[in-house]
Amino acid sequence: MKIKKIIVVLAGLVLLPTIVHAHGYRARVDIADWRLEMSRLECRLWQVVPTYGEAVFSYKAGDEQRFYLKSKKSIESTGKVNVESIPPGWRHSSQRYLASTSNVLGSMPVRFQDQLANRLLAELEEGMFPSITHGGWYNGHNITINVSAVNFGDAYRDYVDCVANLLPANFDQLNRSAFLFKTDHYRITPAMAKHIAMIADYVVEDTEVGTIYIDGHTDSIGRRGYNWELSRKRGEAVRKALIKAGVDDSMIAMRYHGEGTPILKNKSASNRSHNRRVVVVLDKS
Repeated sequence: MKIKKIIVVLAGLVLLPTIVHAHGYRARVDIADWRLEMSRLECRLWQVVPTYGEAVFSYKAGDEQRFYLKSKKSIESTGKVNVESIPPGWRHSSQRYLASTSNVLGSMPVRFQDQLANRLLAELEEGMFPSITHGGWYNGHNITINVSAVNFGDAYRDYVDCVANLLPANFDQLNRSAFLFKTDHYRITPAMAKHIAMIADYVVEDTEVGTIYIDGHTDSIGRRGYNWELSRKRGEAVRKALIKAGVDDSMIAMRYHGEGTPILKNKSASNRSHNRRVVVVLDKS
């Protein structure tokens, strides 16, 4: 009889439901607002979620639309992320399922790229309230963030204008730009001039860039002294184009290498075409 009783008790324990603890956060209607930070390098639109942190839309130059949640407390539990769109109380419509994924650990547990980020913007523009549930501060804990559409319209219009005015490329895309030259040539082509203008526009906007290094190179065809002078002429051509496009000459540092630092061995015409180059390095140090 004792054995039977123990089995019954154990069976009862197995059948007990798992308790899930949860917290929900949202900005009250009377304090909900959207903040905007604008430049030609990044457009950032965000809402403060009291106690939790921030819900952020970000669009950087040369990148794509992104959305992320930034938590004041580090998230220590991975779990399923459910994304829904909820109508305001006065609207007679049903909530919409948008997506499911998994959160990551740390202070940015939820990150969406282009397609879903744009969908969230569309839902907010329509007056819907995105609701995002993710794993919380410990195992068995969930957090739900409700993003408010209150006061969204005006801020969103300014955000769209900002995105339309972003630069076409970012630091990583422009740093170490290489310009390839024909044999014994140092003329700047229209395609080169266009790319140089992009670098100039970026440098004018990004005040963290302190120095622009211009490295001139050649292939191994010809005498070393001649090649050093040719690498200088190529570098000078790029320098003049940068200054013409608006870069302060005091930011530019010149380095000439001749044939001494090939990127590929000069054993074929294809390899040599890559060695006849000028490289523009942007330095933030």
